[in-house]
Amino acid sequence: MNKGLRLFLILLITAAVLSIAGCWDYRDIEDLSVAMGMAVDKTPDDVYLLTTEIAKPEEESAGAFLVEAQGRTLAECMLNTGKKLKNEVYWANTQVLIVSETVATEGLTPIADIAERQRELRPTLQIIVSKEATARELLKTKG
Repeated sequence: MNKGLRLFLILLITAAVLSIAGCWDYRDIEDLSVAMGMAVDKTPDDVYLLTTEIAKPEEESAGAFLVEAQGRTLAECMLNTGKKLKNEVYWANTQVLIVSETVATEGLTPIADIAERQRELRPTLQIIVSKEATARELLKTKG
């Protein structure tokens, strides 16, 4: 193989490697709705009610708002939460999952399952059982 062809192939391979490297899955923080906490309750219709605390990054002081979504499973609730917001929900920042006592007495298997299977939820997510009437009451408290 002559030197010209070898140099051309090296430059071609180098250009190909450089073009595929980088931030291919980059998501800008302004294009995300960052979830900070979740609360799981059951409605009288026996469906899950997921209340998600979403950060307001545009405010200088720490601010947040709550979004409620219903579904037969927690995964469906999380999907429905995303449908209510204009930006994609970023679940990896979620620090706490509050479960109402009524949901906990039915069993924590669905809760542990979604915490384990959802790829964006961190394994350090704290699962807490609320003694309040609803789990979202704890999420609404300041402090």
